[in-house]
Amino acid sequence: METSKPGLRNNQVLNSSTTFSNLMRDYAVSEIIGVVLMVAIVIALAAAVFVVFTGMTATTQTMPKFPTFSQQREDGKLVALYTGGQQEVKWSDLLINPDAVEIYDEDNDGFLDAGEYIYNCTGKVVTISYITANVLLGTWDFT
Repeated sequence: METSKPGLRNNQVLNSSTTFSNLMRDYAVSEIIGVVLMVAIVIALAAAVFVVFTGMTATTQTMPKFPTFSQQREDGKLVALYTGGQQEVKWSDLLINPDAVEIYDEDNDGFLDAGEYIYNCTGKVVTISYITANVLLGTWDFT
C-alpha cells in the first residue's frame, strides 16, 4: 500500500524502492552553481597560500634602541637610564649642546653606561642628538 507524504515533489510515492538519494536529487544545487562555488573556493585558497608564502602578511619590525636620559632638575644633571641595547654608544657619538655642560664617564672608557651622567646643566637648555643614527634624543630645560 502506497501512501503520499506531504512535502514530496511531484506527488512522489514513498515506498521501499525509493531511496533517500533519489529524493534528494530533486533538491540539490545545480551543476553550474556547484562548479562556480568550487572555483571560488579554489581561488580563495590559492590567494591565501600566495599571501602566506610571499611574505605579504604583517611582520613585526623592531625599532632601533637609543640611549635614554632622565632629568634630575635639582642636581642639574641628565642621568643615562638606558644605553642602547647590544650596541655600545660612545660619548663621542652624542652631540650635546651647549658645550658648557660636562660629562661624567665613571670608568673612563669613552662609552656611555647606565648611571653615567651629564652635569653642570643648571640654567641651560640641553639638547642631545645621536649622531650615528641622526636622531634627536631630547631637549631638557634646566632654566
